[in-house]
Formats: sequence, C-alpha cells, structure tokens
Amino acid sequence: MRIITLFEELNQSELLFAELPKPISVIAKVAPTTSLRRSLYNSSAHFQREKYVFDVVLPMFDRFQQARGLRTAKSFSHYPSVIVSECCEGFEYILQRDLMAQGYRNFPRTEPLAYEDVLLVLTHLAQFHAISFAMQQQAPDAYAQIVNQLHETIFVPPLHSSFVDFLQRKVDYAIVTLQRNPETGDGAVAERLCRFRDEYGQAMVDCVQNRDDTVICHGDCWISNILYRPMPTQRNGIDDGHNNNGFNNHHHQPATAKELKFLDWQVARCATPAIDLS
Repeated sequence: MRIITLFEELNQSELLFAELPKPISVIAKVAPTTSLRRSLYNSSAHFQREKYVFDVVLPMFDRFQQARGLRTAKSFSHYPSVIVSECCEGFEYILQRDLMAQGYRNFPRTEPLAYEDVLLVLTHLAQFHAISFAMQQQAPDAYAQIVNQLHETIFVPPLHSSFVDFLQRKVDYAIVTLQRNPETGDGAVAERLCRFRDEYGQAMVDCVQNRDDTVICHGDCWISNILYRPMPTQRNGIDDGHNNNGFNNHHHQPATAKELKFLDWQVARCATPAIDLS
C-alpha cells in the first residue's frame, strides 16, 4: 500500500514540475515611436506586412504543402516561430522565439558565402517560390486572396529624390570596393554598375510592377536576414527526412551541412523571383 502511495506522490510531483513555467528566450521586434522615424521607414505598413506574412501567408503555404504530402526535407519551413504580434497604429511589435538561443548564428557580413551555402540558400528560395507557382495552378482562388493584400510599399512611383540618392549611394559603395582591390574582370563589372546606377530605382519599379511569372517573394533576402546553425548529425545512418535540408546525402551529412532560417519579412511582395536572387 505504501509503495502505491509513493508512486502516486511521485506522479503528482512530476505533474507539478511539468506545470511550472519554463523560461524561454524571445526577440521583441518593436516599431519606432517617433513620428519622423515612423514616416521615414513606413513603420506601420511594414509591421502590418510582416504580421500578415506570419499570420496568413506562411501558415497557408504550410497547409498547402502538408495537403500534398510533401516530406519535411522537401517543404519550406525556414522561418522563425512567432509567439504573438500586434499592429495597432503607433503600437506595433512582433514577439518571436530567439533563434540564437537555438544555436543559430549570422553569417559574417564581410566574407562571401561559400559555394555550399549559396546553393543551400538558392535551394530554399526555390522551395519557397515553387509554392506560389503550385498554388497558382492548384489553388488559384486561395493564392489570389493572399496576393490581393500584398500591395507594394517601397518601389511606388514616383520615387522620392532622396530615396533615389540612397539607392545610387549603395551602388557607389560597390564600385569603390571593386576599385580598391581590383581583380581580373572587375573593371567590366564596375562599368556595368555605373550604367545600372542611374537605372536602379526605375528597374526596381519595373520589377515589382511586372505581372509575368510572379511569386510571393521574401523581398529583402540578403546575408544579414539569414541565420544558420550546424545541422544535427543523423543517427544510425537513418534519414528521417527532417535533417537533410532538401539534399539527398545518402544517409550521412557533410561536416559543413547547415540549417537556415530567413528573417525580416516586412517587405514581402508579389513580384518576379529575380528580386530574391539579385
């Protein structure tokens, strides 16, 4: 009788500890509060866009993939988990789980990505863009409903002269970088950049207005918006479909294999997939 009571007490203790609060690490993304900064960054529209992506677009994409039986390795789920978000005017925030606490890190901004990392980024972008193409054919009404809410927020003509200057300065930085440490072929690249410099703003307007072969894009796909962590090694040579990031590695992972997460979906848009690749 005492043994049974002891087990009951242990079970009750386990339940008690299981119900205790557990600390979690989170990231709070908060909009600026000053009117000047809010106007400069169009804060309200961009926080609403990111909330819409996490509340509507990505969950709908996830359901579409699940309904078609895609294995985890072949589906796109490379984004952070959002706990809660709010987008009342002047009070916008997004609370998401801290990926750094899960072992994710930034790529060094001053170093080019390795070939394997570029291939991995392109593979995941292809998975993401493929959902749009598939939905256009297999669930056109649902896809149209999503796209109707994705109005362009940045490259809306006429572009303000200060914004055009900002874009041109970015190209100038690239040209100066090539000139400081010239290598074979850099001269020709610099010449093309000089021509592109004056066309940059209008070229982006044309890209976002083009309705041919469009997808839902991340919109701001650069090195600081991608986190990585080393991929867990597989056990007993079994590929369960959860750890291969879309590659067929024949029951083992290379030492440099990584998992990726794409951050900052504030300028997601419906446009040519070239925007995410440029």
